[in-house]
Amino acid sequence: MDLRKQDLRLDVIADIKTPENKDRKDQSFRATEVFNGRIRQFVYEYLRTQFSSQTCSEAPISSSINLARRITKERSSIYNEPPTRHFSGVEEEQERPLQALYKDMGADHLMSKANEFYCLQNQCMVQIFPADGRLQMRVLKLHHFDVLPDPNNPEEMVGVIINSFDKSNKRSSYGSDSPMGNFGLARQSRTDQSDGIDQSIADDDDQLKKERYEVWTKGYYSEGEYVPALNFIMNGKGEVLSEDPLSPIDGLPFVDICSTKDYQFYASEHNAMVDFSIEYNALMTEIAMNHRMQSWSQAWMKGPKDLLPSTVEVGPTKVIMLPADDEGATDFGFATPGGGSANGIEYAETLLAQFLSTHGIDPQIISSDSGQKYSSGIERLLAMIEKFESSKSDFQLFERVEHKIFEVVKLWLEALQDTGTLDDKYKMPSLPGEASFAVAFNKPEGAQTFSDKVNMQERLIEMGLSSRVTATMDLYNMPREEAEEYLVKVEEDESMKLIAEASSPAPQPSLPGGESEEPDSMPVESEVQVSQEEMIEKDVVLNGAQVTSMVGIVSSVAGGELPRGTGISILMTAFGLTKEKAEEIMGESGRSFTKEKIE
Repeated sequence: MDLRKQDLRLDVIADIKTPENKDRKDQSFRATEVFNGRIRQFVYEYLRTQFSSQTCSEAPISSSINLARRITKERSSIYNEPPTRHFSGVEEEQERPLQALYKDMGADHLMSKANEFYCLQNQCMVQIFPADGRLQMRVLKLHHFDVLPDPNNPEEMVGVIINSFDKSNKRSSYGSDSPMGNFGLARQSRTDQSDGIDQSIADDDDQLKKERYEVWTKGYYSEGEYVPALNFIMNGKGEVLSEDPLSPIDGLPFVDICSTKDYQFYASEHNAMVDFSIEYNALMTEIAMNHRMQSWSQAWMKGPKDLLPSTVEVGPTKVIMLPADDEGATDFGFATPGGGSANGIEYAETLLAQFLSTHGIDPQIISSDSGQKYSSGIERLLAMIEKFESSKSDFQLFERVEHKIFEVVKLWLEALQDTGTLDDKYKMPSLPGEASFAVAFNKPEGAQTFSDKVNMQERLIEMGLSSRVTATMDLYNMPREEAEEYLVKVEEDESMKLIAEASSPAPQPSLPGGESEEPDSMPVESEVQVSQEEMIEKDVVLNGAQVTSMVGIVSSVAGGELPRGTGISILMTAFGLTKEKAEEIMGESGRSFTKEKIE
């Protein structure tokens, strides 16, 4: 489609104004309004489809439980921490301006917004364009733009048209076949926007000349003819308002953010989060309305018609008169409605649990029985919803998006080279063709504390899903060989610690006065030093502390805390035993005798 021709431009404008396309934009606009907290009007419109206007005006409309915003904020966690961008194949004099360029266009903040809009609507778009001496970034929602799909691949685009969403032309009355649902007010018809004197395309007093469309197309071949890249502004009559309709770059300065398509450009997945937020608030409104009606009693008076008083006032309330044919005294009482809001809350929790299950979220997080510090399952959901996080597929998607953004930046830098459009701080030699880009995100597991990781590894070991070696590899990011060597050193350190404890002197008993009991005479050093052979021959008697240490070493071997060979080495070193004597003391510990076999 060659938009240099006015008749083709008019065809595009007509397609933009079709009811189907307006429904698509309405849906995006509604999602944005709900996300921004303006949910009350949509809850009211939904209730109007079920109740009269008087009932809705008197109902205590609930609009403060914004599930769509809460869950979207938590799931769009990719840019919670700024990513690290690395440029390779470039010189230092080129990398510094590139880093400054990304920083000054607010890439981290705007990409976090793009992450939110993607999680909310399953699709959005990023635009890169020069303005005010630098490159700027703009995040576009689905009601901000239209596309010209590639005739060879409708999932791709050859052109983008940006135009503001006309709220006065908003359609809120939908049939059952509308993607917006079946509720709302009526959209103005085409005759409502024309003076009715002549065709709308020829009217000077209509809004067509005030309409503005920003058109971008890339260069491509159509029916064997090359169509150059275009960039211009046109009005609603298809008249080009720009002096030069040619684009400064041959490609499109846009990056589409969408993970799933069904042989069409716009995401085929319907975002049920917004619909559910509206319907859930409507349900809470009904529960509140029922609670209000059942929280007071109705006074009544029953008796013969002639005996009933003409006027009865009981505080600010009214009394219902019930004439009866029976003769007798009058009767007075209060009618108390049965039931309450408990059943309504239970139903709301059941509905919420089913909705979460369809989105892969464990409904146990809203169970009222899962903890006593939450007054209800709904309260628990709002507290536990922070557990949601971006999936790995989202990280992969935004990694591809970052690479595409870099390609657009390269196009602009090449096109604006030596034009003076960008400030001097962004000047750099032309980027080489082999210049590449890499981005590293701070993924959720990177935010875990070390103690959290250790606790997780301990649980995996207890479940038999990991070992000390694999746990060390994960905790310290080591290859297997280094992890095995590290554990050997740890065992050696533990052995040395046991040796030091075993060889330390036993504490002397204290006297009643608090002073330590000392021997009458201290033996000379020659008497203390005894060779290993002399100790064995004389069968030196060990003190209580040494015996306890020796038993502890044997128990550690039997419990699997120390290898048998290590335990024997400790006995030989700490107590001056021969290998045969140490093995005799160790016995069958670590072989046929273990704590597990005893248990």
